[in-house]
Amino acid sequence: MSLRLLCAIYIGRLISLISRFFNIGAGATWSGKIALFIAPDCIKLLASRYPTRIVVAGTNGKTTTAAMAFHILGSAGYQITRNETGANMENGIAGGLIANGFPDAERKSACIFELDEAAFRLLTPRLKPTHIILLNLFRDQLDRYGEVDAIAGQWSGALDALQYHPQMIINADDPMIAHIGAVRENVSYFGLNDERAALTHMPHAADSNYCPACGSRLHYEAVFFSHIGKWQCPSCMRKRPQLTIDETVYPLPGIYNRYNALAATLLSLRLGIDQKLIAGALQSFQPAFGRQEEFFALGRRVKMLLSKNPASFNESIRTALVDKNARTVIVALNDRIPDGTDVSWIWDVDVEPLINRAHSVICTGDRVYDMGLRIKYSLKHENIKTPEQKNPSSDGKQKSNGTIQQFSNVTIEPNLKKAITGGIEKTPPGETLYILPTYSAMLEIRKILTGRKIL
Repeated sequence: MSLRLLCAIYIGRLISLISRFFNIGAGATWSGKIALFIAPDCIKLLASRYPTRIVVAGTNGKTTTAAMAFHILGSAGYQITRNETGANMENGIAGGLIANGFPDAERKSACIFELDEAAFRLLTPRLKPTHIILLNLFRDQLDRYGEVDAIAGQWSGALDALQYHPQMIINADDPMIAHIGAVRENVSYFGLNDERAALTHMPHAADSNYCPACGSRLHYEAVFFSHIGKWQCPSCMRKRPQLTIDETVYPLPGIYNRYNALAATLLSLRLGIDQKLIAGALQSFQPAFGRQEEFFALGRRVKMLLSKNPASFNESIRTALVDKNARTVIVALNDRIPDGTDVSWIWDVDVEPLINRAHSVICTGDRVYDMGLRIKYSLKHENIKTPEQKNPSSDGKQKSNGTIQQFSNVTIEPNLKKAITGGIEKTPPGETLYILPTYSAMLEIRKILTGRKIL
């Protein structure tokens, strides 16, 4: 082993330790950045020491699926390293690897990494995964990623460049993802057959309901969320591939979490893990940070559902409204780099069920007035109460004049801490406060609730 790699590991660990000691983050990204500066090939060198290398990619569900896989493999006796904080770019992958250094030769070992959609093509050749999970593709941060077909093309190109055939675990219910798997070897498919979970109509935010092979509009026998469902093309006759599995233990509510559990289960089966052990591990699974994570504040239960694009936002609303004790909901919209600076996607979110059924909705975040405007247009005109005057700032964003502004059952509160406090106060004992944040807002809210940064 080179002196350069050893220095990268130990200096990176020191940076991580300092970061955690002073409570300025988990040290996952800065440690990785320093390690890459010292040893640019540290990702390739360290990942190669793990006989099982797993990559999880998709717009939604990466962190939860990777956490489920980690829990199952850990229960099966694996020594595992992963990017548990969700830092899924180059720095985060390097940080996850140097945190554990080298696997124990006497134990089964694996590394599990969720990858950013754009980072997939850059990091896959360096990680050389033995197993790849492809979950879904939705419109997300169009200013950064572009349309879903552009990402699908990048993923296909990265897979074509590999000089071997990894095990592919693919969501058959997403036409774009299934199309990627159609020309691969060693492919296994997961999906749903339970039509009781199907929607009555195609959501407004559906992204890929056209055939990726011929461009014709797809026909759906059942839609489970967004464009995910039992599909077929009436023109070229392509259809959803035959499923390897369609049922498992579901530890978390929400249709999208069924897909996460199915992906983690199918991966584990491909690794030879016993079905009973998988079921037992999933039954004891706890959600990853910010993904249906639960907190207790001032005697109230608080549940956070990451809502970063139309598909995930719609499913968060759907999940929250299933809970009859969810009468207060906070929506936190930011437009920072991790979120995407273009928030026009909120007009593709079906917020009407939330406004119609929740007793109280509190809007907050950097773009609180954009969210408030979206909600205002969802209300019936006769139910609207004119908000108090807002003060525009010099940068074009609007600032509060210090008062809480209300119309109908919606509260506009720019101050994040005040919004959380107000939400808790509006939540009666025995009920749950649901928070639907974008990514950077989730990190802020989690720090407020726990007193500790994540990254």
